[in-house]
Amino acid sequence: MAKSHINEAKINIASNNPLADGRCKLMLVFSYKGNRLRMDTGERCLPDHFDKSRQLTTRAHPFQHETNAILAKLANDVVSEYKKNIAKGKIPTPTELKDAVKPKNTIDIKNLSMADYFDLNERHQISKGNARTTKYNYRTLQNMFSKYEKEKKEKIELHTFDEIVHTKFINWCIYELDNIPNTIAKRNGFIKSFFGFCERNGANVNSFYKEIKVKKVNPEMIFLTESELKKIEDLEIDSYLEKTKDCFLFSCYTGLRYSDIKALTLDHISLQGETYVINIYQEKTKKKISIALSDKAVELMDKYKNNVLRSQKNKYFLPVITNQKLNAYLKELGQIAGVDTSVEKLVYYKGDITMEIVPKYELLTFHKARHTFATLSLQRGMPLAALQKILGHSRMEETMVYAKVVESYQHDQLLKVWNVEENKVEVDKKETKYQDADTMDFEQAKIYLLKLAEQGENKAKFYKAFSSETIQNLSDMGFVILQATPIEKLKGLYYIISW
Repeated sequence: MAKSHINEAKINIASNNPLADGRCKLMLVFSYKGNRLRMDTGERCLPDHFDKSRQLTTRAHPFQHETNAILAKLANDVVSEYKKNIAKGKIPTPTELKDAVKPKNTIDIKNLSMADYFDLNERHQISKGNARTTKYNYRTLQNMFSKYEKEKKEKIELHTFDEIVHTKFINWCIYELDNIPNTIAKRNGFIKSFFGFCERNGANVNSFYKEIKVKKVNPEMIFLTESELKKIEDLEIDSYLEKTKDCFLFSCYTGLRYSDIKALTLDHISLQGETYVINIYQEKTKKKISIALSDKAVELMDKYKNNVLRSQKNKYFLPVITNQKLNAYLKELGQIAGVDTSVEKLVYYKGDITMEIVPKYELLTFHKARHTFATLSLQRGMPLAALQKILGHSRMEETMVYAKVVESYQHDQLLKVWNVEENKVEVDKKETKYQDADTMDFEQAKIYLLKLAEQGENKAKFYKAFSSETIQNLSDMGFVILQATPIEKLKGLYYIISW
């Protein structure tokens, strides 16, 4: 941050007054000659993504480098403006300093080029706090437009981008760049989004962009089975692959994405009763999620936490490398572990689609750990509502993708519906007698408890519903991890993952 021999401009986070999405304002504070300037920098950040000691955003923050550059420039400008006034024998007021350094809106919408709109859109993405990958996808689209113009000697402009221009551009992506259908779908999605942004901000845009279709291909979801996961767990390997294995398994046990694993610190993990729990804002969705750590996840945490505590430089406790390297190493790891079940792979070449049979390890990527967590959780009986919360999905439709993959889950749901006379449980709040709960079998008890949760019963009524013996039986069967007190035991029944 900017410094002088006498005064220093500092960046603080207003963590006591978060916005609706959890982000907080980053404020510039400058004290001088009995005056104090406090101004909003216009930048926003999650509390976990700001290093107070360094007054910088961390690598977990989207657009880390851009945000830090803006903060550094603003702090430098304040100090520089203050020195200019002092040199003239004048002590500026906080308002004068603020007016001198705050950005001036001098944009002339009428004269903006497409490149200008790409720059404006990038600043818009930063202000919204969108994921870093969103910014890169818009930049990729801009680069694709530029490359097309150079190769085809045809100009792409907002007001002339009609069906013919779009068709020629997409055909170029398919037949000359060999883009696969989902890449084309992503490209079309960002074209629609970008052109919509331009139109909302005064650009003369051809309305054809609204008719562009975004069609994705949904290939078969790849995940590890119970036996395949155990093969990797049991694999003893002492090399660079060991860290890859540990990071992958931690994601299999928690469902965290690569971006969240990379940003995870010990500060995100707390002991609640006898259970370690992760509380973290997802980088992709900016939503806070809470995940209990199973015994296997705790073992991995214990393996690395001492290294973090001894280090003064790195507070990220998992040894995460780049996603590209991880994906390459995972294929090697899967081959050594014998994850070689034959699977179908869609192969695209210049618009043509063929099927190819390959061993599963060839398709292993880090994101497959999240698929593994979700599918195995459903196979083990986790309710969809609980899985949705843990994965951080805003819509149930996103979680249902995994339910469609798990055939056993579909079979269970069918039997529950059609064998209703055998498994029927009355849960009417007025008619159900709490003391009858202990006579239920395990599956009925689960259904009963979830119904109580949906009805919003308080902790006292939860406790009345089950005796200590029933709670212990549920624990022995793997549905709950017992915590410190009876109330905490019941609090965890709906959310805890048992591996």
